[in-house]
Amino acid sequence: MDDTVKFRLDEWLGNHDDNLRRFTELVPLATVATETELSPETIREAVVTSQPPIYHVWSHTYARTTRPNKPYCLRLGPADAVCLDWEDSVVAAAQTSFRQLGYSTCRELGTAEHIECLLNEPDVSHLQAGVNLRDLWAYCCDGDSIDFWIIEAKGKEAGGFDRYCFAEALSQLFEVPSELLTKLLGAPKSAGHGLCYKFATQLLTGWQQRGWRANITLAVLIPCWDSDVVWDGGKARPRSRSYYQRPIDEVVEFINQGSSHASSKKKGESVFGQILEWLENSYSIRVLSRSNSGIKFRVLTARDEPTTGKFSLHEFPLPSRHH
Repeated sequence: MDDTVKFRLDEWLGNHDDNLRRFTELVPLATVATETELSPETIREAVVTSQPPIYHVWSHTYARTTRPNKPYCLRLGPADAVCLDWEDSVVAAAQTSFRQLGYSTCRELGTAEHIECLLNEPDVSHLQAGVNLRDLWAYCCDGDSIDFWIIEAKGKEAGGFDRYCFAEALSQLFEVPSELLTKLLGAPKSAGHGLCYKFATQLLTGWQQRGWRANITLAVLIPCWDSDVVWDGGKARPRSRSYYQRPIDEVVEFINQGSSHASSKKKGESVFGQILEWLENSYSIRVLSRSNSGIKFRVLTARDEPTTGKFSLHEFPLPSRHH
């Protein structure tokens, strides 16, 4: 890649140092081209082929102290646009992909009023989004058959917190005891609320009473591009694998084989395995992951296709139908 191209894209990302919120929506390639004076084709090629990925380190405030420690990478999204592997940006990419498939969508739903409205009319597009609720809702209808998704997303965090972040997303779908999340994080943590499963049960029962056939998918959504840049040891460090590859592999292994690594001598691996066993004993997630009707469980990964660089949502553990 031409050094001038990388410099301009690095500079363009750096100009957003105080404007991360711009990436809560996809940024069209044509817009990036205008702002960088590069062609869309040049930008697309650079984003897909750059090793390590093009990135900028954003600042984050914790305990009233602001530090630059969030290395989000520039990624190719759907609809000829770019996104980041930041949580809100991944949600925007997924939302666009669902809309391309004919779903109506809405972010940030989950109040009692929202659920009451959905019991009467499953279409989420007429609802008013709230704040800090469930990340993404998608709805599609064929006659009296409803295909409905409730999705919780996670972006990247610092190195070593991949299993915890994945478990936290799971705990928003299904309730997880505080002691397990505390052990995994290494600091006090309240129990996961599991609201998504409760919503799904309520909606499924209500729709069935009205004679509607409904499938409700509860999904974790995470970025999973093959190479990554992760904050580790006080600096941004390139990696040859996705930030979330480790917990994804362990979840897929558990679903397929029932092996949880709960007896591992490695603390993180062991506690994550205990959480998977808890979810199996409490919710039968292995059954939900194979189900094609009623309530289902899936993992959605945002990535690009190895041969074309085209953005896709890949669905685990069943074959994907989102491209």
